[in-house]
Amino acid sequence: MPHRPCYSVGALSFGLAYSNTQYGNDAYSTFHQTAKFNSGSAFLNYQITPALRAGAGYNYTSLTGPSSAHYNQVNLGGDYSLSKRTDLYALAGYQKASGRTLDAKGSSTVAQASIGDFGVSSGVDNQALVVVGIRHKF
Repeated sequence: MPHRPCYSVGALSFGLAYSNTQYGNDAYSTFHQTAKFNSGSAFLNYQITPALRAGAGYNYTSLTGPSSAHYNQVNLGGDYSLSKRTDLYALAGYQKASGRTLDAKGSSTVAQASIGDFGVSSGVDNQALVVVGIRHKF
């Protein structure tokens, strides 16, 4: 749901995105090839009522170069407006990692799931996250 709509048809908004990020090695790198991250995502939001919105999204990321890892992530969310400045929200995400990546020392290691900036999973290839809250805009 954090995506801005690429297209809207009535109460439905949806979009696609793609990015290619490349990190070349330098004097401080622990790897010797260019690391390439290709990411694609799709999202769908639906305004159920004027106060209630729900959405779903999918993201795929592939790492190639010094290692080969793949990350698949699915997200679901909802937002309910209590007033113009206050809303309730709930978000859930699940990520599955596969392949191998490099650790901080440049050694090959099994890819671990990591949703956003909530940290790397504890040695496993999948991670789930649920967030609920109330937001008030000042």
